[in-house]
Amino acid sequence: MDFKKWALFLCSSSLLIGCVYSDPDSWNRDDEDIIGNKLTSMSALSAVQQPEINTLAIFDETVRKIHRFDLKNDVHLSTFEVKNPDQEHFVLQSDSGSYTVDLTKKHISVYSNTGVVQHDPIQFYGKPLSAAFRPDLGYLVMYDDLMNVGILKLDEQGSVADSLMLGPILSENTPIRSGDISSSGKLVLALSDNSMAIVDLALTLSEKKWNFSTFSTGLLDIKWVAPSRENVNEVLVRSADKIALINTDTKSVVDSWDLDTANTVVKKYSKNQDPHVIVGDKGQWTTGSNVKIIYPQGGSLKIRTISRSRPFYMVSQLDLINDTWSTVDLVMNKEPGWGLDSEGYWTYNSLNDLRESRRYVRFRFSDQLTQSQKDLPNNARIKMSKDVIFSLYPSELGFAEKWKASSDQKSVFKLFNLRHL
Repeated sequence: MDFKKWALFLCSSSLLIGCVYSDPDSWNRDDEDIIGNKLTSMSALSAVQQPEINTLAIFDETVRKIHRFDLKNDVHLSTFEVKNPDQEHFVLQSDSGSYTVDLTKKHISVYSNTGVVQHDPIQFYGKPLSAAFRPDLGYLVMYDDLMNVGILKLDEQGSVADSLMLGPILSENTPIRSGDISSSGKLVLALSDNSMAIVDLALTLSEKKWNFSTFSTGLLDIKWVAPSRENVNEVLVRSADKIALINTDTKSVVDSWDLDTANTVVKKYSKNQDPHVIVGDKGQWTTGSNVKIIYPQGGSLKIRTISRSRPFYMVSQLDLINDTWSTVDLVMNKEPGWGLDSEGYWTYNSLNDLRESRRYVRFRFSDQLTQSQKDLPNNARIKMSKDVIFSLYPSELGFAEKWKASSDQKSVFKLFNLRHL
């Protein structure tokens, strides 16, 4: 048992109720201070402009290979051998499933469905942390733990048309703090001097150096940037004490909500479909009435109080167009204090950080009618969209399941590892 797990075990024991594990070096708020989204071993099942993606790529920790599944026709499509199979792998896939990107420490590979493999189109030396990936716009921006920024221009089949590695400092004394690619195709960055930069990716690639303009927002310490689905020129941001909506065309803050950091904590950041932030009382353990979801709509911020809130959210997907809000929370079966850091943040931030006691719930967002609720299987790695839940189990022979979120309909994938043993 590693140190963090041992500490959490002690904190949850009846002898030490009220103990809270607070070593700041052993947890982090993974969604803050990155470009794009935190990388995982599974590709996304939804994108900014596409609520349902029908193919999934996943690194199988048992056989150390990448599998691709067609979730529309319930077919295991293919398996990729990978470089450095013993390392941690992070997987991305184009929305159409036409190519797959595999990242490990110091390496990146692009696998096209035509059979072409491109290894290391860029050279970096750190561990990949996050990526802003917009295959619909042809851009991948990768960010590693050394703060290196890798930019790739890809066509629909994954062929790399151009690439570039850059450092994190755009101009003197202004390193990157956070950012993402807007739907207009610009890389929007928050900088350490509290300004924001709009990066022209096409010109940056052609000139082989940062090409950008900056503007001031009046906000301090912007930790998180999320592109709006509704307006290509808007980004939702979290600063030191505000949730704000910024128009990158007019270079202005169009709306903001004050975050009382003494008493309120961010429970969940999400860029999943419509960007939003869930906030609640700091250290809140039981379900209460003071949990709010903040999201942009119609050029302003909307604040919704959640009437049947959960203490913690591992996943939150908001789809305003289809009027759905899907979440995964934890079925609480531990003493108060378990899994919290010293400031009341939930340490299990992502769906597969903890592989037990997870519950899926889907609501109609307009009136919060519960449309579906399911207990998710233990020990499985799970990926979900608005309508589909996929689970890969640790099986040497290969075993996975797919559920329809709105029903008990289930499909099974099995024995797909057999020919690789």
